[in-house]
Amino acid sequence: MQPTTTLAIGLYLGVAAAQVNTPNDLGNEGPPPGVNITELEIIDNIYGHRNISYWLSPDGNAIVDGDVIYGTEKELLASRVNHSDPQTLQQRAFSTSATWPGGVVTWKFDSTATETQWFAQVTAAIGIWTAPAAAPYLAFRRLPNDVRDQAGVLTIKNTVCGGCNAHVGFSSTSARTMNLQPSCPGQGSCSTGTIVHELGHVLGLQHEHQRPDRDTYVTYSPENVTPACTNMPVGKTCKDGGLPAGCCAARFNFDKLLSTSFDSSGAYDTTSIMHYVRTAFAITGTQTLTGKAGVTVPTSRGSSPSSTDLLRICKLYRSQCPRAITCAAHHCPAGCSIIASCGGNRLCTSPDVLNVPPCCDAVESNELCQQARDACVPYGCGFLAG
Repeated sequence: MQPTTTLAIGLYLGVAAAQVNTPNDLGNEGPPPGVNITELEIIDNIYGHRNISYWLSPDGNAIVDGDVIYGTEKELLASRVNHSDPQTLQQRAFSTSATWPGGVVTWKFDSTATETQWFAQVTAAIGIWTAPAAAPYLAFRRLPNDVRDQAGVLTIKNTVCGGCNAHVGFSSTSARTMNLQPSCPGQGSCSTGTIVHELGHVLGLQHEHQRPDRDTYVTYSPENVTPACTNMPVGKTCKDGGLPAGCCAARFNFDKLLSTSFDSSGAYDTTSIMHYVRTAFAITGTQTLTGKAGVTVPTSRGSSPSSTDLLRICKLYRSQCPRAITCAAHHCPAGCSIIASCGGNRLCTSPDVLNVPPCCDAVESNELCQQARDACVPYGCGFLAG
């Protein structure tokens, strides 16, 4: 698939435009009005084989999934699929994200002007993540503004009409960036809640609504995605194929990620700071995400990480998280499995009875495993499994 480009017409999450809903605290997690949107078919070890839409930030980084910095446009194009060249159909190892060493995020502002603009909100967002009831074992070590951009350092930039976006996780080989938009006609600036969301990416969290198992809990309605183009055929929706280039680019923001690149263990959490609201990128009066039985997708998002977010951070930074350290000291969660079958043979009814055909005696091992599991219950270590 060759890249196709269109001019964005209000394609941004939660910002007032002709066709776009305006849920609270989600504005700017997407391209500003008037930016060029390009569609591309890629294959890599994070996104798999899929179509994406991307736009370029003022510093030349390619932004995918609304607010995730993939890397430079050159890096993104290196994953482009060319059907006339079979080699491009080989999955490319692109993953550069990891946890920050020792749970310490090394960061800086790119200038005094950026510091003046964002110091209060950035430090407030950091304070939310490191609060005593959140993840106080994390640390954010600030460097002077004049330190050059470098691998392993997060640089916060003030980008007019550049949206709010960030790299996912740490990299020892490339610089990390968070772009914060102070203003943009029709879009406004990044809120503290949005910065908390972007810091979630920085720490290593992906979008919750892109979990591989999302469809078990939430119904995604692509027909309700705003086309955000002027040449959408009458009677067509974003669920249809064969649409004009550039129409419905936001539909790719709901694509699920590969199970091998996404830790989707634990409960699905629609209240996560990393989850879209029900009207994200929706045509006014409709919903793109609706909960299935027993699941509710909020209409607005808070400004703090949910309890599930904090458990995921604890799992990512288990060497620093006291709860995870306690679990490890007690050998929890139990690393055993209850034997339900014996590779096609049946369980023995008694070890003293000659069983034909052969069977396996799992009674003792199952009892020991259950005892280990029961011993771990008081420590609440189940979130570390998987």
